[in-house]
Amino acid sequence: MRKKDILRLLPFVLFPMLLAGCVATTTPYAGRTNTTATTQATPSHPDADALVGQNKAAVQNQLGAPQLIRRDGPAEVWQYLAGACILDLFLYEDGTSHRVNYLELRIQPDAKFPRERCFEQILAAKPAQTLG
Repeated sequence: MRKKDILRLLPFVLFPMLLAGCVATTTPYAGRTNTTATTQATPSHPDADALVGQNKAAVQNQLGAPQLIRRDGPAEVWQYLAGACILDLFLYEDGTSHRVNYLELRIQPDAKFPRERCFEQILAAKPAQTLG
């Protein structure tokens, strides 16, 4: 492999590792409680963190097909867009399937929309078809 090719792949290798360091502080794992996530989730505001640990079929059942899929080695990044809201799901191989390991829910900087309502907006924008 040429040095130029290695440098081009470097962000794809380092980015998941950087995100893995954030997982413990931003996304609860199964069996561990996160009081911040629990207190923010209300019936009127669904909690995106509930997607962590779900497989592809469960995610598609809840959100429909993603608008973008990027494959980086063992990981797949699924992106859902709804208005000013963006949801990135990072799925990693877990035996024979992929499961959500980390997610990032954000809003475009110029949007005048409360970030807390983003996941609700993404749920409402669920496309009719799913991936095969």
